[in-house]
Amino acid sequence: MIEKWIELINQSLNLSPRCRELAAQCLITKWEENTVFLSLNHQFVERLGVATQNELTAALEKHFNQKINLQFKPVRFSEQQLQTTPAARQKQIAITHKQKLIAQLEQDPFVKGLKETFNAVIDEHSVRVITPEGT
Repeated sequence: MIEKWIELINQSLNLSPRCRELAAQCLITKWEENTVFLSLNHQFVERLGVATQNELTAALEKHFNQKINLQFKPVRFSEQQLQTTPAARQKQIAITHKQKLIAQLEQDPFVKGLKETFNAVIDEHSVRVITPEGT
């Protein structure tokens, strides 16, 4: 179910960045017919405003073409739960992607030439992964 939630908030729903960020801090605990029960990391409760709830509800209703009832429950996530949120998964994917990019740069003939000729090094902190959102 977590994979479905990640896909929904990242690709299927047209959410504002603020709403997407909040949704990425939630885990689906149950989905019964038209009611979605979300556990929200307690650290983000103050960001859960009526406008954000309404935006997420409207996006889900539009996507599924039915009335959706969202139920948020603030929860102190365990370390394991924190690692399974969409936000944590996205961060891990970005880290893995960055490591692959650095490995590719290391193998690039031009970069190899610079390293051999000028004793150049790749500053790994300067390597940025560019996503469709520009982050």
